[in-house]
Amino acid sequence: NCETRVVAYDGVYRSKVPHEDVSTRHMLTSSSRIDLAVKCQPNKNTSEDSFILFHQGQDEKDQMEAIVNIRTAKRNVGDASATASPFWDSVSLSQWSPKRPYYMPDLTVANQVDDTWDLHMQNKTVLKGDSSSAEKEKMVMKVSMNDHTWDVDNPVRTFELNQLIELNLWNTRFHPFHIHINRMQIVEPGGCGDGYEEGEYYDTIAAAAATTPVFRGKQDTKCAVRMKFFDFAGRIVAHCHKLNHEDKGMMIWIDVKDGDGHNLQGKPQEECMNAEILS
Repeated sequence: NCETRVVAYDGVYRSKVPHEDVSTRHMLTSSSRIDLAVKCQPNKNTSEDSFILFHQGQDEKDQMEAIVNIRTAKRNVGDASATASPFWDSVSLSQWSPKRPYYMPDLTVANQVDDTWDLHMQNKTVLKGDSSSAEKEKMVMKVSMNDHTWDVDNPVRTFELNQLIELNLWNTRFHPFHIHINRMQIVEPGGCGDGYEEGEYYDTIAAAAATTPVFRGKQDTKCAVRMKFFDFAGRIVAHCHKLNHEDKGMMIWIDVKDGDGHNLQGKPQEECMNAEILS
């Protein structure tokens, strides 16, 4: 007896609030956030409180297996909180458009961009051990981004502060793409599927887009996004947000030039066992 409407993705209001459509399924990665407006009709057959259950996956499960369990208490009709609504007007169900900060403008209106970048989230299957090893028949999965793994000394790309770039993100369905500092606005026509809407901002993309060309013999999926480098220069890290893939080197950094933060040096790397314990 409940319905949900999206209010915000990854901490950013939609361009129109709330979502036009009611939905009971929402795609989230390990780093995604979503704000939902929830409306439930009271169960007229009982005087007990109701429960809103959120499940992981497709199948319905019982209350004990729900990953989120919200208890809703019945209220008197005269209670002011009972009239709360995400709509501008709860009678006409009219939406409203929030104001966004200067560093999240509508990038879809730009007729051209300063640069483009195709970024492939990749799997590689390689032999474990050399060809003479007894382990040569065993295969191991290697992950990378445009054939790069983490290199503390070398960026994979260099951009300028205030540049507007368009990224074609490939294979994010299996490798959620996350970039620090800057959020991404989806410009893929029709969106990228799985709730990744055209024109909306996200900081992690894990989408099954409609376009599926072949890359290195395997089906791949693309999601086009735009991003502009406001304020912050220097190293900006991007990585797969499956932490075991990130730990295996599926992480890169880009260098943004000409800002106050450029060429700042971080603390040298050290082994965790030698790190100072703070009380």
